Amino acid sequence: MKEIKIDARGKACPEPVILAKKALGEPDAQLVIVSVDNETARDNVRRMAENEGCGVEILERGKDDYELKIIRGKGNPTVPGEDSCSAPDSSLRTYFLNADHIGSNRELGKVLVKGLLTAVVELPYPKQLVFINTGVKLVADDSYCLEILQKLEKSGTRILACGTCVDYFKIRENIRVGKISNALEIMTALSGTGKLVSL
Repeated sequence: MKEIKIDARGKACPEPVILAKKALGEPDAQLVIVSVDNETARDNVRRMAENEGCGVEILERGKDDYELKIIRGKGNPTVPGEDSCSAPDSSLRTYFLNADHIGSNRELGKVLVKGLLTAVVELPYPKQLVFINTGVKLVADDSYCLEILQKLEKSGTRILACGTCVDYFKIRENIRVGKISNALEIMTALSGTGKLVSL
């Protein structure tokens, strides 16, 4: 059994995921051991590995010190398009929000966001929402449109929030809808074959 060790401590998103994915791509790699130093990297590497159909064991060696043992073929791969880094199909619409309001007038911008998201609920085709920068505040517990986003998620909408942004604003514990994502997964979503709409 070939074993590959990766020390991704101190590396910014999405490098730990990229390094782990590259190691898993080696044909004879059966066990990949990845060391990371934060929860975001831990969760992103774990999710990528599980999406690839690998088993993952996580050892917490101390505060902000994690070791992930990724075992090829010991898990169930995620169905493409549901919760993985695979490109979406052509019917998928991706809505991209890089702020918690639209335009220069903040109060009017909040009204616009709420109205547009309410309209998105009624659209018939598959959809996903990507939040970065202050846009991630919309998926937190004090969001003015949290109820709409929860309704969207319940109806099958995939919701991704930038992990780097979530940590910058120190709201990781306040996220109430969607999942905290990483740069690789977000760029895959934005670069897919579906339509991209920037709000």
